[in-house]
Amino acid sequence: MAAPSARALRLPLTLSDGARRPSLLLIEDSKLLVRILGARLERELGIDVVPATSLAQARELLERDPSRFFLALVDLVLPDAPRGEAVNLVTRTGIPAVVLSASFAPHVREAQLGKPGVVDYVPKDSPASIDITIALVDRLRRNSGTTVMVVDDSPMQRARTAALLESHRYTVLRAEHGAQALELLAEDPSVRLVVTDFEMPVMDGFGLVREIRKKRSREQLAVIGVSAHTDRLLSARFLKSGGNDFISKPFLEEEFFCRVTQNVEMLEHVQALHDASVRDFLTGLHNRRFLFDTGEVLFASARRGQIRLSVAMLDIDFFKRINDTHGHDAGDAVLRRVSQILRERFRQTDIVARMGGEEFCVLAVNLGPVDAAGVFEGVRATIEAELFAWGETAIPVTISSGVTCELGDTLAGTLALADALLYKAKSGGRNRVEMSGMPEAQPSV
Repeated sequence: MAAPSARALRLPLTLSDGARRPSLLLIEDSKLLVRILGARLERELGIDVVPATSLAQARELLERDPSRFFLALVDLVLPDAPRGEAVNLVTRTGIPAVVLSASFAPHVREAQLGKPGVVDYVPKDSPASIDITIALVDRLRRNSGTTVMVVDDSPMQRARTAALLESHRYTVLRAEHGAQALELLAEDPSVRLVVTDFEMPVMDGFGLVREIRKKRSREQLAVIGVSAHTDRLLSARFLKSGGNDFISKPFLEEEFFCRVTQNVEMLEHVQALHDASVRDFLTGLHNRRFLFDTGEVLFASARRGQIRLSVAMLDIDFFKRINDTHGHDAGDAVLRRVSQILRERFRQTDIVARMGGEEFCVLAVNLGPVDAAGVFEGVRATIEAELFAWGETAIPVTISSGVTCELGDTLAGTLALADALLYKAKSGGRNRVEMSGMPEAQPSV
């Protein structure tokens, strides 16, 4: 299947810039701290930092475009705002604020944390404060992708706990008792953390955690128990029933967030270890190990006639030329963008893997030969029509593909069939799709 003679319209994409990065407002009159903290936030987290050294500058920035900021770091005392006026300015705009202060006086801390919109309070009393601030910003930025469920039969306590979590940008679900929590978990498997009361009607905290552990392990879903009960054995019983952590009420907000953060980060570390074993580091696609482990299951189902399976090998044309001409950083950027296109084009039921170098493999489920031809031709055309910009240079990128809908005796044998078709596509001029398993011969144009 040859490429069309006229090149498609190219759409702009800058490989080095990507999507618009999140912006953070840093209100601080110490130029040294602005320089150090701003540079590290931009270098380590990829966040655009917009500094303001006075209340007047902060007001001007917020009046111009407050929607650009996902968070503000605010010095409590400024020359033109000695009583926390900058904190009030930020919170009135609806932007979450982290207060930076040279004082950790209890009454000052409590007054600031009591303000709606203030998510934390960091003392500037040591060099470690910068590390703490960067870790906090990173956590707040990532929390928006984490769903937490609060389970409590008390409407007031449920609302308070949910509000705390939402102030740290978590997505929060609410349940009145354990049975309702299980229903919500069944509807939304993205929940990573459950914060549950102990004494509840219908199903208590013990019953809830036992039911959760029948389906999801501690490494998949964390459960924190919360109770005002005075029984000192309660926490041990909860942990031995499958809970990850336990907090006694009343609790300090800082303690609560430390426990929540520790459990969420534990889940992230476990997920990162799993991803490292089954995903390619550069592109985020599945790796060869995953392809063969999971692909064998799909292949066996296809051999039994339970599903249809299309197997494709894809290769970026003249990739060595890209590396030699523009450098390996440009080549890596091309690999990431091609991988993103493949990931977006195929379904969760399909397997998209990087085989190594510039070669990829796709196992597409339940595509007939005609549909498969259309899908892979569409992928080819999409990549050809994309403008891969590296700095001020446009890099032309095309791919060649070999696709078979005919199964061999083994998965490895079927991959070899697809690889032979890929070689045919390369020999035939590149930037084309070669198919087998069509109902009848399809002549190339």
